[in-house]
Amino acid sequence: PVAIALSGAALLSPTNFQLSYSVNTGLTYVVQMSTNLAGGNWISLATNTAASNPAVFMDLHATNSPAFYRVGRLPNP
Repeated sequence: PVAIALSGAALLSPTNFQLSYSVNTGLTYVVQMSTNLAGGNWISLATNTAASNPAVFMDLHATNSPAFYRVGRLPNP
């Protein structure tokens, strides 16, 4: 699998945040958000099977400031 690299992070409006991330098509990924970097405070926002590379994620409810995002590849067959 390719390494996950985040790019194109942009605050499109006060409540819309978008980012892109590299993927292997057909594998499953999870996008998570936290208001701090403490280990137990990550909330899963989206889980998807990648259809194209890069994948684009948009948080339409990005009202928390600060907000930290991360993407992880889930166990795949």
